[in-house]
Amino acid sequence: MRSWKVVLGAGAAGSLAVIAAPTDMRSLVALPLFVVALVVVWRQTRRLPPKARRAFTYFCAAGTVSLFGALTRFLHGSITGANDPLPSPADAIFVVAYVLFILGGIRFYRYRVRERDPDGWLDSFILAAAVGFMVWDVLLVPYLRDTSIIPAERAMNAAYSVLTLTLLAITVRIVSSPGRRLPSYYLFGAAVSCFFVTDLLSTLQYAWSWKGDFGLMMTLPVYALFGAAVYHPTAGELTEPLPDVEPQISVQRIAGLAAALLVPPILMVRHLATSGGGNQFAPIIAGSSFLLAVLVTYRLYRLVADREQMTVHAQRLQSISEDLLAATSLQEIYDLAVDAALDVDTKTIDGSSMWVGDGKNRECVASHGRAPKDWSTVEHLDARLHATTERRIAWSAGVHLIRLDTEDTATLLVQTSGDLDRFQRRYVRTLAKETSLALRAFTAREQLAEARGRRHLDALVQNSGDLVIVAADIDAPFDYVSPAARSLLDEAAPGQVARTLAELVHPHDRDAFLTSCKALGSGQHTPSRDTRLGHEGAWTWFDVVATNLTDDPDVGGLVVNGRDATDRLEAQRSLYESEARFRALV
Repeated sequence: MRSWKVVLGAGAAGSLAVIAAPTDMRSLVALPLFVVALVVVWRQTRRLPPKARRAFTYFCAAGTVSLFGALTRFLHGSITGANDPLPSPADAIFVVAYVLFILGGIRFYRYRVRERDPDGWLDSFILAAAVGFMVWDVLLVPYLRDTSIIPAERAMNAAYSVLTLTLLAITVRIVSSPGRRLPSYYLFGAAVSCFFVTDLLSTLQYAWSWKGDFGLMMTLPVYALFGAAVYHPTAGELTEPLPDVEPQISVQRIAGLAAALLVPPILMVRHLATSGGGNQFAPIIAGSSFLLAVLVTYRLYRLVADREQMTVHAQRLQSISEDLLAATSLQEIYDLAVDAALDVDTKTIDGSSMWVGDGKNRECVASHGRAPKDWSTVEHLDARLHATTERRIAWSAGVHLIRLDTEDTATLLVQTSGDLDRFQRRYVRTLAKETSLALRAFTAREQLAEARGRRHLDALVQNSGDLVIVAADIDAPFDYVSPAARSLLDEAAPGQVARTLAELVHPHDRDAFLTSCKALGSGQHTPSRDTRLGHEGAWTWFDVVATNLTDDPDVGGLVVNGRDATDRLEAQRSLYESEARFRALV
């Protein structure tokens, strides 16, 4: 579990060894360490979960190709006698490495953010453009205009700068994406930051003729930080999908956009101060200022438009929530939810339906518009939706499933002609949550009303000897037991407690009782019959009447009323014995 700390410590020690090595021996010290670092990183990458493994494989491949590029440049320099020759055959290898880095970043981002996000990319492009203008104006423009440098070298450094800015835009999008900031996330970000510092120092080395092996000394820290990120226990979670988060008009975002807008004016002031009035770069700076102004203005427009759309959805959801909570039946809730799903976007959503049940036994209880009529057509989505308890939504091929948090495992199905954006998905998910709350609230109200009714009935018969039992049928568990019946059941031994009407009746009376109950139609009742009820060793005579109220929504079962007939039967028996004695005397 602490392997990442070992990798980080070993990388720091190796970096110090490279820095401390003599200049002429630095390459010989660094290259074996690079090979060891790559082997260590590759070894752990193969053990990551599939998605993380695929994304990090691109970065590992890019690091490996970069090492071959460094070896090629070293051999080329040894043959030609030049120190870090440029251009060189190694440049083609380094371009491939950059492309692999870019592809890895795109794959990494697509795993974390599963939808198109033009606004996020616009933010990244604005920042990359602002940084690019500064780098080109301060570093590359003077370098590119220096005629003492061969054109091929200048063109190669310009190409490297474009690749670096592209990778910067992708990295900014990854770093600024929402989600948990795991330790491996920070290690990965530190590795990327170290890579950009290395690339910047290498560019300055060529542009300003600096002396030093900056690329060589900074490469091992990049490998060490990346290796620590891969070895950290949370590395596999870096590629997990992130929740939809609405863009915020925050102070940090406004400050970043304002800083990007200030870059061209600052560059203009710099040129005016150094040139004394005339400025040959004025057209370039004016063009960059106009471009950034257009991009920032459009980004602010998108933020305001998104906020307005969120407000409209919130108002609509509030109205729907009120209607759902005021519904007087489950069917009304289902119908309201299905109709509300169509309000997201009538051009995108073709139909919606509500399904209840579990597994393959699903029943469509409400439908509107064009929606699948057979659950078997979306079973594959249902399996994906239930694969993780945290997932409440799954979508594919124009069908969205949203699981509701209810006891009947209700599922809202939305048929679309295109992909829903994050605002529309948020609307549908919030609608599902509101529907779940309404269903649970309705169920709770029904249960509360039923409990109050039972308590009221208990209060009415509390001091009565009448027996009242309600069950769905003669073999079903009791739904209601009056106090008198409860005391009768409580007297039984644990293994003799009756759980159904059939078990409650004496074996000698059971067949007649069950036959009369089965013959009842809806609303009919049996004639009054003396029947023994209780348990083994303690049977009590009751005057029993059974009524079939299974079709009554307020009862929904068989109602058995009984009045203790012990005293009546004893009186009848005494009267019979008296009459018998009297007849014997006469």
